Amino acid sequence: MSTASITAELTDPSAQQLELLKVFGGWNESCLTAQSLATGSDLENEVSLFFSSYHTTTTTTTLSQQQLYEQSLAILMQSLEQAFTTPHLYARISALACVKGALQQQPKQQPELLLSIHLSLPVMKLLGNFVLQHCGPILIEDNNNNNDDDLDLDEHVRDSAIQTINSLLQTKTMANDDNHSHQRMEESIINRIHLSHEAIKLRCAVSEEEDIGPASSAEEEDTPIAPRGLASLSRLRRSLCFEVLQSTLNGLRPLLLDPTAKTLKISTPLLQWVEYSINCLHGESDPRCLIQLLKFLSDVQRVCVFVLEKTFPVDAMFDAASSYYPIQFNPPPQMAFAVTREELTTALWEILSFVEYDESRKGRGDTMFSLTLGLVLDQLMPLPEDGPATVEEQRDALVDLGRLLRTSKPADNDAVGDVAAISQGIIDTTALVQVAAALRTVHAKTAVSGAAGSPIAHNVSHLCRDLISQISLSCERQKKMPQYWALFVKDVTLDMVRSAPLSRSDVVYLACLTGCGGLKTLNYVLDQALPVFLRVSTGTVVSADMTHETASAMCDALYGIAALLASVQASLKRQPAGVVPNPHPLLSHGPKLINCLLPLWNQVCNIVKGESDVRQAGLAALRLAVVRAMETAMMVLPASIAAGQMEQLQSYLTALDEKMTTDNTADLTKNEQQFLVACARSLGIAIGEAMNDDHDDDAAASFTSDYFIFRSGTICPYLKDKIFPRLLQNFTTSRYGQIALAVACTRSKVVAKNILQEFSSIVVQSIKGGGVCTGEIIGEVARVLCHGARNASEAFQLSKFLFEVKSALQPDTQSINGELNFGVSSLQLPVPVEEAEKEQNELERIIMLLVPLQPLYEVCIVPSHLQSLVEATCKVIPPLDSNDMKSIAILLPFLSVALQSYEDVKELDQQTITDMISFLPEFILSNATPVLRNYGITCLHTLLIKGIAMDSPSCPCLAILEKTVMTSIVNLFREIEETSSKRQNRTDKLLKDVKGLGEAIAFTGSIGSAAIQRSRVSSKTADRVVRFLVDLACSGKAETITDHTSNAVLISVTDAAFFGALGYVKYAAITAFGAILSSGQHDALWKQRLCFIAWKEIQLAMKSNTLSIGLVGTSAYILCTCGWKSMSLSMSAALSDIVLRGLSLGTDIPGTLKKVLLAAVVKLISLKHDLIEKNLLTVITGVLRAYATADGGDCSTCCKIVALQALEGMPTLLASTESISDVKPAVISILEQAMVDKSSILRHAAVEVRNSWFLA
Repeated sequence: MSTASITAELTDPSAQQLELLKVFGGWNESCLTAQSLATGSDLENEVSLFFSSYHTTTTTTTLSQQQLYEQSLAILMQSLEQAFTTPHLYARISALACVKGALQQQPKQQPELLLSIHLSLPVMKLLGNFVLQHCGPILIEDNNNNNDDDLDLDEHVRDSAIQTINSLLQTKTMANDDNHSHQRMEESIINRIHLSHEAIKLRCAVSEEEDIGPASSAEEEDTPIAPRGLASLSRLRRSLCFEVLQSTLNGLRPLLLDPTAKTLKISTPLLQWVEYSINCLHGESDPRCLIQLLKFLSDVQRVCVFVLEKTFPVDAMFDAASSYYPIQFNPPPQMAFAVTREELTTALWEILSFVEYDESRKGRGDTMFSLTLGLVLDQLMPLPEDGPATVEEQRDALVDLGRLLRTSKPADNDAVGDVAAISQGIIDTTALVQVAAALRTVHAKTAVSGAAGSPIAHNVSHLCRDLISQISLSCERQKKMPQYWALFVKDVTLDMVRSAPLSRSDVVYLACLTGCGGLKTLNYVLDQALPVFLRVSTGTVVSADMTHETASAMCDALYGIAALLASVQASLKRQPAGVVPNPHPLLSHGPKLINCLLPLWNQVCNIVKGESDVRQAGLAALRLAVVRAMETAMMVLPASIAAGQMEQLQSYLTALDEKMTTDNTADLTKNEQQFLVACARSLGIAIGEAMNDDHDDDAAASFTSDYFIFRSGTICPYLKDKIFPRLLQNFTTSRYGQIALAVACTRSKVVAKNILQEFSSIVVQSIKGGGVCTGEIIGEVARVLCHGARNASEAFQLSKFLFEVKSALQPDTQSINGELNFGVSSLQLPVPVEEAEKEQNELERIIMLLVPLQPLYEVCIVPSHLQSLVEATCKVIPPLDSNDMKSIAILLPFLSVALQSYEDVKELDQQTITDMISFLPEFILSNATPVLRNYGITCLHTLLIKGIAMDSPSCPCLAILEKTVMTSIVNLFREIEETSSKRQNRTDKLLKDVKGLGEAIAFTGSIGSAAIQRSRVSSKTADRVVRFLVDLACSGKAETITDHTSNAVLISVTDAAFFGALGYVKYAAITAFGAILSSGQHDALWKQRLCFIAWKEIQLAMKSNTLSIGLVGTSAYILCTCGWKSMSLSMSAALSDIVLRGLSLGTDIPGTLKKVLLAAVVKLISLKHDLIEKNLLTVITGVLRAYATADGGDCSTCCKIVALQALEGMPTLLASTESISDVKPAVISILEQAMVDKSSILRHAAVEVRNSWFLA
């Protein structure tokens, strides 16, 4: 075929056609002169943009638009005839690119457009058959380009042809009356199938010279299998072929989904094309092509469901897809367009879980559901010859089983979801039996290893339990197929009960059935399993002489009773709203349970009180099992069932109460301690439930007001009025009583409220009387409340405990009308040193007294209480007298913790927050107790970050620095200069001022850290803080931080003026700078920015050629905290040189800074920096000197450990053994000291150094 057949109707061309011939002729000339692939790409864009004017972005196209477009397309083909027939392959590639551009729906230069291109069926046939000629092997040799070995031009021609076919298949068939006929629809479908089949077949074909395989017969050629040459194509070319298949399907979609498609005679060619497409999946190994094919075949299943409902090749689809199950591919990191394992699994599962053809295949063959289920079960439980499955494989298989069964998770996390495969009757009974057996077997194996501590096995067992509950509930709800429930629930339960004694895993399995939410399942399992457990529990009298096996069997039975009772409660909570089971599921079992458990309790108590001490593990576990079974029974059994046994239950609670006091000795064995803790927990649950006024109105609690035994008219008053007061009375002497109260707090706010009411008066009286046991009482109260979780935290904040303690710790300074009753004369003058120390000690005592209660503010925050706390603190800052200082010592620590825990600080009163931010800086810079100043810094830091809106137009941090902090620093500098210039004996004042200056510098760093977290307008403030600190650290002089540089004050000091204290000021600046960099709240980009700012200041300081402690310290902090890749080579080299030279400073470096310096050296050694290798002996000497001078101080051990870590990595860098021998004696002497050090960590580090240096 030639282009003449396409343009046969072009007679007597019009002026418009002549103009088109002129334009298209130019394109033809460009094709003939093409010398690269770029020409084709350029022409494609140009043609695409030109032809886009013929189309609309809507789905409708008029007949005139279509005719005009087809005429222009015919003229284009006529104009390109010379390019298509020339032996010049670049010309053919460019010509095909022009045709492709004319057919494009989405022009590359206008990607926002999606054109609607329509072609008549005859034109589509003619154009498709013409382009197909270029998809096969090229028989003409291109002599013009035979020297170009880099391009395989004939393959590029075929690629261009297959891309053109792909664009052609994306076009739509013109919707006119003629095309709506059945014959036209059939022809259109068959034509598209023919084009895609032939295009891929020709693209995979090879020339006779290249074909070295056996000749194929005619029958083999007609068989619809994947082309023989597909696997030999590269990934990109296979992908082009698969795109043709996808475009074919996209074109067939509207035709096959038409209701009239079933009447068309297209089943045979469509079935052959589907089988042809399926076979393309075999052998595909590239993940990118694989996911492309999987998504395509999944789409094929959905599109062909109406036409090939009874003939779709399900077996062939399963055979092709199942070979990839399970997906075990992990993408390589260098893959440009990574395909994840999860994406492949999802795409594969779209195929394997498609069951729309299964209904029509029943009785005629295996369904996709049954085939896939067998595949998953084989993965879950492989055949013996395949070896056991790993827990990871079982986990993945269980997830896939849930996908196949189509389990759903309801919005309510406590509810059990539906299983569509059960509710819709998709699964057959045989498969359901197989699923039940697999779940039981896998759960039995993984439950044991999961309980032993294996996290993956634990996850697998929980997946099994979720599936068991979901399937059992769906089986009960399936009324049309009652055999489901009989097979999955009834038969499994009977089989377990008959094989008694039951294992722990079987007990959990039965509990999953019971707790699924189905009342039929609940009653049946209880009727079958509970009598078995009761029979085992009462079959033997408990004694100290019983065997371990007997005790273990009874323990398992009691565990089963507790598990089933707990699952009853879970099942009742899962009932729909308003559904109340009547009669209660435990109506016939309640009395039997109590009559079984209470005698067991008495028996285990008699053993504990007897002469024989219980040391056997079986008996110890049995005692715990009895207590926990009783605990669960009393929580689940309704009071009406146990009405005749209330007196016995009351005696049981009395016995638990007695355990809290009579067995509270210190010489208890571990087993006895565990038993008493279990008793305390049970008693605490009983008290908490009895005093809990917040019960939900769920189905389980809607029978009657005294539904629970703990809420009954007999037990509840006894717990409230008898046992709870006795526990409070013995609070300070009973450790296990405190445990019971802590557990009760978790269940009830009332318990926590009563504890606070009881002990607030005791604490207040003890404080007022000067009792020495006040701290012990508060510590014990805190120990109980801090384990009471949210209930205790809210009760504490809603109570007046804190403010009552505050009133007791300070005299009454307010009159009846709430006004202060002291005047200006009451303000204190500066007190003597002795009194100041005494007041400071008193403040520290108050702080330490209340510290145990601070964790209560970490659980939750009551906004109203926080507002009161802020207002009360704001009233006493700044403090006017010692009473205000005591108030601050009480309130500020709690406020600090509360503000950090509360996220909505901006919701507090803004005026109060503003006042706090205004007053706190002055307090922080005062001579208050250091601990309180630190709490103040934390409060201010939190308020700056959370209390002020981030979009504030001004920086609050800059205002504090400019008005308060910098003013204080300037004044302190002037005071120091004035004191030192008078040459008087004012050493104490000088040291005090220097210390205050260091604290002000540290405070500057904290404000800078807050500015970093605020970001936005505060970013410049953070930059200024870093410049100020680095300048002060490196040169001892810096300009104060102000909004306008003209207002800045230069502060500069010398050693003479400071009498040697300049080093302290530099050290404070270094520490503040290091605290900013070391903060975990700043991200890497911020640290990189700050390090670069600091580096510019360091460069200025380096011009003096003087190595100072500030230069070394800032460089060490930058190296330790900044990423190596974020620094330039010159920057890292200069900083490394400064750090290594800093090792020569020796004793001039403080301990904390020495630790950072050595850490920087360790980092350089690990990176094998060139400077380390060049100056290795000097570095070793410096590290040894640092170790030797690290004695004394808080950081002594830390410095030595880091020094040893540095020594450990050096032998690998030494060039020769002679170098090692030079420093070996010094290293040996260091190791001799480290080997006998009292620190085990230091000794371990010394051993590592010894092994590294081969000194053993």
